[in-house]
Amino acid sequence: MSHNNKKKNKNISPVWVRALKPNQEFEKKEIMDVVYVEKQILGIIFGFILGAIPVTGIAGIIIFLGLTSGITLVYLSKFIKIDESKFEKSDLITEGLFPGFGVFMVCWILSFNIFNPDHLIN
Repeated sequence: MSHNNKKKNKNISPVWVRALKPNQEFEKKEIMDVVYVEKQILGIIFGFILGAIPVTGIAGIIIFLGLTSGITLVYLSKFIKIDESKFEKSDLITEGLFPGFGVFMVCWILSFNIFNPDHLIN
């Protein structure tokens, strides 16, 4: 690696810092990494919220899938302002969805049992 490349790389903010700032430049792999982690974070947040409310059954799953997909697309198109011609929406929606769903289920079940212990007695 030449001296110019080392200097150039030092000026680039880490992906996670740029992901929190609007109108940033990303490579395709970086966008997919950001979307993957975003789904994990949303899974934790929505899992605890829906468990505490308490939402049960297919309604919770539909809420998670709808909100996660919607938030991802709005974040990328309005906040980051990616070039949508470079990405398939289905790729953006499904990237990290199943691991995020797993995290959501664990947090949903745990928080439901913590905030609603009466159902465990019956």
